[in-house]
Amino acid sequence: MVRFFYMRNTETLLGATEEVHKGHLFIAKSIHRLVYFSLVMLPLTGLLIAGIFTSDIPGMGIAISLHEFSASLSYVLVALHIAASIYSRLKGEGVWTAMVPLSKEIGKSNSRVLNSLESIENNVYDEIESRLNL
Repeated sequence: MVRFFYMRNTETLLGATEEVHKGHLFIAKSIHRLVYFSLVMLPLTGLLIAGIFTSDIPGMGIAISLHEFSASLSYVLVALHIAASIYSRLKGEGVWTAMVPLSKEIGKSNSRVLNSLESIENNVYDEIESRLNL
């Protein structure tokens, strides 16, 4: 079994100033693992394409599809990661300061939209925790 080294033993998000839901941690770890997966698959599928091309064997369509999927997945995951970082910054969790030390967080941004999103987020985390028995 392959063990991922990043965030493996982390009980909370690095730099977080408050307790983090286990559901949140599960999502964060899953996203990071998928980022690693997609970034490893990109060069591997590129090499596969090159090997198929030089060997003139069938399977080029599948190799190209895998390569395109890996590229698209990496774009989506990077955009999701950026959006989650900005959302975390607005919530004032302390994670932003750990990622971007030059830009210190000043605390939670209080707005009705942010409070509503946070309530929905907590419900999602509770649901994940109950379904996965975390």
